[in-house]
Amino acid sequence: MPEPKLPDKLVMAIGRVTVNGAMPEQGIVMLLWMTFGLAMPTGVRGRPDGLQPPPDQFSRAIDDLKLVARARLKGGLRKNFLAYLSEAKRMAEQRNRVAQGTWRAEPDQFGRHRCQGLRVLPLTGEPLVDYWKAADVGAIADQILDARALATQLWPRLETAIPELKRFVHQGPVPASLYEGRPGIA
Repeated sequence: MPEPKLPDKLVMAIGRVTVNGAMPEQGIVMLLWMTFGLAMPTGVRGRPDGLQPPPDQFSRAIDDLKLVARARLKGGLRKNFLAYLSEAKRMAEQRNRVAQGTWRAEPDQFGRHRCQGLRVLPLTGEPLVDYWKAADVGAIADQILDARALATQLWPRLETAIPELKRFVHQGPVPASLYEGRPGIA
């Protein structure tokens, strides 16, 4: 007999975490490449060099950007950017736990769903297990968006402090609807 399906609200919240988590991850990797004046490899099929960023580049990009921040930024900008990078790393870990975990459809007595990750606790070797309601997962999705909003606020000051970033030119308009509201659960 197949296991019951996850509730739609939970699936939608997991999707929001996954989608929202991809935006800052891509932005941080692009920011690192731009800081060094490099074109971001696209990994486009048929491209002669076939380059694409390695899967673990996000964590390394954060560590490298912290070094750049300490060397090239000052005062409040440095402090705020370092705080953003730390928050982005924390949010990525949360996103991975939500998006890569194995979920149980049957809730516990408190209405929470079990999510078991691939990672294990270092001291015991026991699997890392979380218990979340759909609203908890939705809150993680919102926290990711809030961290991204901080990056958007910092961008003009970062461009001034790191002139190499001015080489980045956005291709095409960003629809206003992308920034309005937060679709999904409240």
